[in-house]
Amino acid sequence: MGDFHSLGNFAQTCIGFKYQVLPKIGLEFSCTNFFTSSSQGAGSTFNLGVRYINY
Repeated sequence: MGDFHSLGNFAQTCIGFKYQVLPKIGLEFSCTNFFTSSSQGAGSTFNLGVRYINY
């Protein structure tokens, strides 16, 4: 087994939004930019989600 570090030294910014399409269906989008990191390269993530609300 190798070394595993669960915590790191990094900085990030994020923006996102949620939109309720129908009473039970919503859309979500987020974008995160990791602009500095001590042990890994900087990068970005883009996430799109569909949420079904069962109530």
